[in-house]
Amino acid sequence: MNEPLVKHAAATIQAGSKSFATAARLFDARTRRSAIMLYAWCRHCDDVIDSQQLGFAHAQQAPDSAARQLADPRHRPALAGVAARLIETAEPYYRSALGGLPALPLRSAWAIATAHGVYREIGMKVKAQGARAWEHRVSTSKGEKLRLLAQGTRLALSSRGEKSDPRPAYLWQRPL
Repeated sequence: MNEPLVKHAAATIQAGSKSFATAARLFDARTRRSAIMLYAWCRHCDDVIDSQQLGFAHAQQAPDSAARQLADPRHRPALAGVAARLIETAEPYYRSALGGLPALPLRSAWAIATAHGVYREIGMKVKAQGARAWEHRVSTSKGEKLRLLAQGTRLALSSRGEKSDPRPAYLWQRPL
């Protein structure tokens, strides 16, 4: 694999998402390389589409008037309501993801279970903070990450020898 490209991807994930970078370290080397390459590609595509760099842009640099209007603090309560609904909509998907852990190699199950906990925790914080969540980047502390790492370890280990749950059909339907 192209070593400079892998180094660029590793730097991108470290700068773009410390949570994702932490979880990626739990994968075996080959899977980690693939995960960081995928992250870097998705980050690049997202940034190109949104005219951002590593997911950030200033409101005054928003590419169109609709984006500038949404960035206006007066709209934060409405955005918080939308975010809360999206976070609630994600809950059944978070639950179903754990059912797939038995089908993964142990290190991958560990990484996925840990990332699951970290990203769910961030969502819960965004929901709890409401409109204030737009005042700063919402994240998990080192202590919280360590707790979620331990929880991910427990989930990955307890998934060994279990059968993967069938996926609920309602999760794979177009919303009404």
